[in-house]
Amino acid sequence: MNLARSPKIWIGSSNDKPMQGFTLTEVLVVTLIIAVLAALLVPAVSRATKSGRAAVCSSNFHQLAHAMMLYIGENNGRLPGPVTAGQATFYSVNPGGVVRIQGNLLALLQPYLGEPELPKGSDSLRYPLLCPAWKAQRKAEGRSEQGVATQANDTEMGNYSRNETPKAFAAISSPATVKAWWETDQLAGYGRAGGSNVNLISKPAHENFRHCLYMDGHVERLSLEDSD
Repeated sequence: MNLARSPKIWIGSSNDKPMQGFTLTEVLVVTLIIAVLAALLVPAVSRATKSGRAAVCSSNFHQLAHAMMLYIGENNGRLPGPVTAGQATFYSVNPGGVVRIQGNLLALLQPYLGEPELPKGSDSLRYPLLCPAWKAQRKAEGRSEQGVATQANDTEMGNYSRNETPKAFAAISSPATVKAWWETDQLAGYGRAGGSNVNLISKPAHENFRHCLYMDGHVERLSLEDSD
């Protein structure tokens, strides 16, 4: 048998056709659809990210409110203090495990914030209530997390540099209208007073509002005008 002259065998129906590729028009249409979907999704993801960061920050403020009320209850009805006006995002712990207060409200309220046991044997910094939006803005500006994110009421709580005694909570006539702790930046009142302070972010962390904790323990989102 001469194999060289054997007929070729076709497996498949007579209607089978070779595979065809996509046309240029089809590729362009698919690319356009993907581009439109991306244009719709990216803003939505961005909004979700901002909303999530704001929710974490709001939770931080509520935690601080709870801690402040516990502090008042265990300190003869007096507010925590004295404090500095500009509040850092951290407090320090010395090698013996002792909190260095230095007018820092976070440090004063540390026992009530559910913080883990303080480390011993090394000098360290703690960031118990760091706002993720503030952190992202600091990173975008090329600065570390060791800055000032909030402002405290150093009138009612007493000014640290003058070694003033904090007021009694009962002495505040309208605690629901008196600010205790609020977000700040270079565009806020505290920021303008200090000029282009590198400890402050250049603009509000949440773009169009700032969180504010009032003396009665409630938290609000204030417009930029109301929070100045």
